[in-house]
Amino acid sequence: IPAESEIAVRAWFEQPNRVREERDEAGHRYVAVADGTRWWQRMPAWATTSDEGDGWGTRLVGHTIRPLLDPWPVVAGLDLTLEGPIELAGREALVVRAVPRPHPHLGGSEVLAYGADRHELAFDREHGVLLRARSLFAEEPFSSVELLTVSFDERFDPELFAFAAEP
Repeated sequence: IPAESEIAVRAWFEQPNRVREERDEAGHRYVAVADGTRWWQRMPAWATTSDEGDGWGTRLVGHTIRPLLDPWPVVAGLDLTLEGPIELAGREALVVRAVPRPHPHLGGSEVLAYGADRHELAFDREHGVLLRARSLFAEEPFSSVELLTVSFDERFDPELFAFAAEP
């Protein structure tokens, strides 16, 4: 049985393509930022990279938060059944039972764990954002991705999306 692990991710997203994601994992902090066509990322013990005008790179920034904000790729290939209301992260949400189809047309989402019998998805009632994705095997949860705090319609300081040298 694999040891339980937890990864803390903080993310900020502003339309159309301003995103910052900070991930603390194994004692290191990974930071990735996109602001329009400019992007940069700092990967612990490896490198800091950046570029401008590269659509490939800007789509990769925010790979943890984007499927939660726009979850249609998450639910593709799943049979969905409404289970009921719940409150998560201080928000009204709807829980949906999601069972993988035998041969989905699209690959699985990073948010959902491979090998699950079913998933439990909780969507924000007002915005449709995925607040929690829990994967179950033999009715036991074995993977969960959850927004603990969420707010909408906030404006962020532009410096949040600017390159910052490592301290």
